[in-house]
Amino acid sequence: MPSPRGFTIDYVEVVCTAASASAGRATRRNLDHYLETTEAALRAFTGAAEVKVLANLSPATPAPPFRLVITALVRGAEPDPIRAAVHAAAGPVRPFAPGFAVPSVTVAKGRGRRRRRGDRRRRPHP
Repeated sequence: MPSPRGFTIDYVEVVCTAASASAGRATRRNLDHYLETTEAALRAFTGAAEVKVLANLSPATPAPPFRLVITALVRGAEPDPIRAAVHAAAGPVRPFAPGFAVPSVTVAKGRGRRRRRGDRRRRPHP
């Protein structure tokens, strides 16, 4: 479904990385709920047909900073309006999350299409 900005988001993937030491018992018990509600919110917010949310609790030392990476396959969009939309959406988050920043927005054009389930190319048997 095209957005009011004139482009269509086909797929959204969110990967959240946090230090395992910062994830207490309640966080671990509610991880499935977090993944499900985040998927539903992304689907509603973006209109994307396919959404995937992943959580990575890292035991690394020193502990990694909390990080969120969003990848989207978008049709009909130019890089500058996408960057502007990301930075505009980040503004209202800052009052609720001190230190929140968008360190980079990378937009690559012409990366090909994503294969859908069941769209696998099979190699002929010898």
